[in-house]
Amino acid sequence: MNLFFGFQGRIGRMQWWCGQLAIFVWFVVAFLLLVAVTGLSITDFDNLSSNEKAGLGASVLLFVVAAIIPVIWVNAATTVKRYHDRDKSGFWYFIALVPYIGGIWQLVECGFLSGTPGGNSYGTRDSSTSSFDMDRDNAEDFDAIEQMINKRRDQMNSRGVQRNSNSGAKSVFGKRGN
Repeated sequence: MNLFFGFQGRIGRMQWWCGQLAIFVWFVVAFLLLVAVTGLSITDFDNLSSNEKAGLGASVLLFVVAAIIPVIWVNAATTVKRYHDRDKSGFWYFIALVPYIGGIWQLVECGFLSGTPGGNSYGTRDSSTSSFDMDRDNAEDFDAIEQMINKRRDQMNSRGVQRNSNSGAKSVFGKRGN
């Protein structure tokens, strides 16, 4: 529950995406519930009197406000903790209010860029949090892959296989009819 409601600590990209998915599901359920409770379509709404429209409008407004408050809270909590993982202040949450680029900035920063490996000024990341992030905690895996690639390249070079076109032969890759 701290994932959705607390503002302390750090979370990785996967947890942030899970929070955004929870927000989306909440919106869909709230919309379907609103339609089911009111039972009205657009054509039914046009046939109501002005007093009925005002009463229904107040009820819908109250429901929408009650549905949006938890969404704002969960979004703020997950995004602030994601910024903490990037070793930035939670006030970066408000970058989303900048017209045109703020939301894109927040999406890229929180959803796609990796966090600070190890500890930072907001604490250390749990091992369960970092298991989905591509960061220095997984560097050993990448080093092993790089060693395999270098070994294979050395084997190919020892057999006389050249990767570059400096061997004097013309490359015909992508040319037709020549």
